[in-house]
Amino acid sequence: MKSTMKVAGMFILFALLAYVIVSYSLTTTNSSHNKPYDGKKLSIGMVGEAPVVREKQVSFHKINLQQMKEESNHLDAIFISKEFLSKAAAPEFAKVYKELEIPVFFIQSERSYVPFFYEELSYEDAPDTSIDLSYATALVPQQGNEMGYWQFGVYNDRRSKRNIQSAYSKMFEAIDQGSINDEEK
Repeated sequence: MKSTMKVAGMFILFALLAYVIVSYSLTTTNSSHNKPYDGKKLSIGMVGEAPVVREKQVSFHKINLQQMKEESNHLDAIFISKEFLSKAAAPEFAKVYKELEIPVFFIQSERSYVPFFYEELSYEDAPDTSIDLSYATALVPQQGNEMGYWQFGVYNDRRSKRNIQSAYSKMFEAIDQGSINDEEK
C-alpha cells in the first residue's frame, strides 16, 4: 500500500512539474514575441495618439491627415490610429496613399486596407474583416506604381500591452526591411 501511495505521489509530482514546465515554455518559446526592433532609427508620422513602444530609436511625429503628403518626405512610415480611420477613408486620401512612397499603417482597422484603397467605399460601408484578427494593416508602395499590403496580428490573438508592443516591433522591422526609400533620414 505504501509503495502505491509513493508511486501515486511521484506521478502527481511529475505531472505538476511537467505542467509548470509546459506552461512556462508556452509563455516564452516565441522568441520573436519578446524581441524589440533593433534596427536603424525610424521616424513615424502619427495621426492620433502615439503608441507606447519599447524602442528608443523610433520617434513619432504628430501630423494630421492633410499633412501626410507634405510630411512624407521626412518619414519612414505613417500610422493612423483607430479614432481617425473613418476620416482616413475619405476619397481624397485614397489618392494620397497611392502617391506616397512610404507605407501607411491603419491601426486596429476592422476593414483591412479596402476602404483606404478604393475611393468609392467609406469605412463604414467596407466589409468587416475583424474576423481575420489583424491588429494593423498597411498599404505599401511597390515597384512600378503598384500597391501591396501587410497585415500584423498580435501573439495568440491576445491584445495585451506586451503583445501589442511586440506587434509594433514587427511593424518597425517590416518598415526597415521593406522600405523602398533606402536613403538615410
